[in-house]
Amino acid sequence: MRAAKPSRAIFQTLRGLAGYQDEGPPVVSLYLDLRKEDPARREAARVFVRARLRELRAARELQGPYEESLETDIRRIRRSVEGRLAPGQASGGRGLALFSSAGRGLWLEVEAPRAFDNQLVVRQVPHVLQLARQAGVFHGAVVCQVDSRSARIWEFAFGSPEETSAFDRPEIPGRHAQGGWSQMRYQRHIDWQRERHLREVAEAFVRVADQHPGARLLLSGPAAALALLRAALPPRAAARSPREITLTQTADLPEVTQVVLQAIEEQADAEDLVKVRRVFEEALGSGLAVTTGASCCQAANAGAIEELLVLERLVTYGWRCRACGLLGSGRPAAACPACSGRLARCDLTARLAEKVLADGGQVHVIARGAPLEQAGGMAARLRFPV
Repeated sequence: MRAAKPSRAIFQTLRGLAGYQDEGPPVVSLYLDLRKEDPARREAARVFVRARLRELRAARELQGPYEESLETDIRRIRRSVEGRLAPGQASGGRGLALFSSAGRGLWLEVEAPRAFDNQLVVRQVPHVLQLARQAGVFHGAVVCQVDSRSARIWEFAFGSPEETSAFDRPEIPGRHAQGGWSQMRYQRHIDWQRERHLREVAEAFVRVADQHPGARLLLSGPAAALALLRAALPPRAAARSPREITLTQTADLPEVTQVVLQAIEEQADAEDLVKVRRVFEEALGSGLAVTTGASCCQAANAGAIEELLVLERLVTYGWRCRACGLLGSGRPAAACPACSGRLARCDLTARLAEKVLADGGQVHVIARGAPLEQAGGMAARLRFPV
């Protein structure tokens, strides 16, 4: 059984999945909502998987020579999901993506920080859109909760979060009862100890942050402690604009996870709006962007897309040439305009995403963005004009 690496490798995982060709046994792609704090959703996931696998088994004979591969996929998917949903075996992530094709040697499990919509897709290639959405949002996070005597540092990779460092300084005292010069000297000593503590916390925080250059940096604590912590951060960390969140002093893992995910999603939504606006500005200015489905197809066919933006849950149908892979919007014509090959109707959103990832581009699935909604749900930033 092979599990995907943390967030720093999730884009390589996506590109690897997008590189599968339309030949050989089919690939089963399964997305699940496995939030352990919500038993009803976990039971709904169990019911969903059982029902869809029954349907798949009933239709497996339609796969002809690939029936055996599909039967193996059904067995191991059921075994994996039932194991994760067994009592006391809560999944580390809130979402789970499985990709299986026994006949092609593919078995991949990806735990994700955010729940997926329950979905099972059987195609010749992996269905990657839901995974692309999370990869675009959750680049990872490094969280520091600090006060004048203690600190905790949490590392959120693409899968499960973990506490990587903890500081506890009970030897740092409170204020001295005496007055006068004695009190002043003692208070200076206390201040020095607190500043040293926060410098050490900052050093540990930066060490973890440096290991995750794309991760978001989040801070929590009293204003005075955060001011000293920020002052101790080197320019490379300060340039990443650490954002403040609110955690209770005794926050456990579920609370930390909930607060961090909410902060990440809010920040990602704001960044998405800026990203959409810039793409439309570039389309009107430099011409290094396109804003319609037809123009996205043209650019993807030329390998020109650097970054594809699509609305979340967008389903747009078009066509794909079975021979040369050319993509187009609208109804299929009699033959491919490039090679005269046979055209087949396809989920154009998914196919465009796969093509862009396979060509080394990025795919961002946008939760909302008014210009994108008005333009039909997709746009792209280009490497070169087409």
